[in-house]
Amino acid sequence: MNDDPDSYASLQQHAAQITHVCPEWMTVIDGMGNLQIDSDSRVSKLAATKGIALMPLLTNLVGDTWQPEAVENLAHGPPKRQDRFIENVLSVLRNAKAAGVVIDWQQIDPAYKKDLTGFIDKFADALHDDNKELWLCVQPGQELDYVDIDALSDNLDRFVAMLFDETSETDPPGPLASRDRQLRIRLADRR
Repeated sequence: MNDDPDSYASLQQHAAQITHVCPEWMTVIDGMGNLQIDSDSRVSKLAATKGIALMPLLTNLVGDTWQPEAVENLAHGPPKRQDRFIENVLSVLRNAKAAGVVIDWQQIDPAYKKDLTGFIDKFADALHDDNKELWLCVQPGQELDYVDIDALSDNLDRFVAMLFDETSETDPPGPLASRDRQLRIRLADRR
């Protein structure tokens, strides 16, 4: 996290123990596909020096509010808008010498499932043509009705299981991601 000085210090301290780093650097801020960029060149340099794959996070979280319309309008929008967005993301990734991007888009309306699936597939093709990876965050146990996981599974490089948010303000205190939940996810993956 760029706004937390301890975050970079922790990355330096643990660099020999990790293979990938996913800094929160890019946000889709509107339906035109415009990006808010908050990169840190120190992270790029450290990742390159230590042989860590840099995979910046691309969200639709502006401040504390998810902006589903930004992604929906992009996915449902004209190909020219999509192409410009993809090229802008690729430019950021190239400048940072990143290995790819991790998408964490939330609160998307399921009505856009076909459009979003097609757009992510197109995005993955463009990244692969540039020798970059595309990872997609998914939340096991929640409805993933806004994207067709099966259709994307052959073209995405990885799905990132978001194993947190087990508690809320109304729940009793407990872990963000209990061991029991993690074991259930692993067992389901083996089937």
